[in-house]
This record gives sequence, structure tokens and C-alpha cells, in this order.
Amino acid sequence: RGKNLGYLILDTEITDEKKQVISLFTDPLTSYLTNQLLLQKLEVIAHTDGLTGLFNRYYFNQEFTEARHRFEKFGIHYTLLAADANGLKPVNDNYGHEAGDKLLIEIAKCLKAVSRKTDVVARMGGDEFSVLMPDTGQSGGDYLIERIKEYCEEKAVEIPDHHLIPLSMSLGIAGTDCYSADLILKTA
Repeated sequence: RGKNLGYLILDTEITDEKKQVISLFTDPLTSYLTNQLLLQKLEVIAHTDGLTGLFNRYYFNQEFTEARHRFEKFGIHYTLLAADANGLKPVNDNYGHEAGDKLLIEIAKCLKAVSRKTDVVARMGGDEFSVLMPDTGQSGGDYLIERIKEYCEEKAVEIPDHHLIPLSMSLGIAGTDCYSADLILKTA
């Protein structure tokens, strides 16, 4: 309410009667546009992990299914990277969940920073992350792993009492050019 969604410019004098006629058109249009904007916001919320801002498991699974379909139908390869945050439990136990959250957020930043815009980077839950690389073979995934390692070498998470926790992940990778589509999830 009270927010401009657009403007209607008329090159004529508007009487009160014409304003009423115009509002018969603009009022429903305003409601429609407002609903569309709200639906877009809901869709973003439904597909996004609240802590990291990455895509969530639900969205990732949809995209993974699409990638598999493109591979089976058109032979377009894809690669899956699986990542687990190393040391999350000790950080949570020793420094609290706020420190653990900082670690997860930094890992999310790393994965997002080194991935392409076309990659689907998601937090699957807990300390598990996945990156779906469409139109990419295993060698593209190997390159991504090297970029992640380089990024992690330069970063650490500062937690209470100025302790620095190194950014570290366990990584697995599988591409459809090296593994069958049925084994991709298990192999990565």
C-alpha cells in the first residue's frame, strides 16, 4: 500500500467522471501487479537458505533433475561437487552456534565466489553444500576444486576472543563424462 508500481500518463484533461472510469482499469491492474511482486518474493524465499543466502535443497533438487533430463535427452554433461564444512561441530561446541554460523556463511561465500553464474550453489542442510555445474565435464569440476582450495588458503573465520578458524572443506566431485548419471550423487 502506498507504493508506486507505475504511472499512467494521459494527454487529456481528466474529469471526475473520467477518473472513475480509469480507476475501473487501474485498480485491478494495481492489485494484479502487487500480487505478482509478492509471488516473486515468495518464490525467492521458498528457494533460498535463510542463513547463507544460497539456494536450498528443494531448489537444488529441481535443478539437478533438469540437468539429468538434459543429459539423458541431449547428452549435455553436468558435474556435481559435494562439500562438507570441516570442523563445524568443534566450533559450535567450543565457541557457540553463532561462531558456527559464521563458518557456514564464509563457506557459502567461498563457493559462490569461485563458481560461475550458471552454477547452482546450494546449502543442502547442516554443514553440507553442493554445486551443480551444468554443461561441464569432470575437468571443469577439478578446476573448481583448485579454486576452492586457493580461496580457503587465504581465508579464516574470526570468532570470539579473536581466534581464527581456517576455512576448510571436504570435497567430492563427479561428472557425467566419467560416471553414469545413476552414480553421480553417490560418487560426489
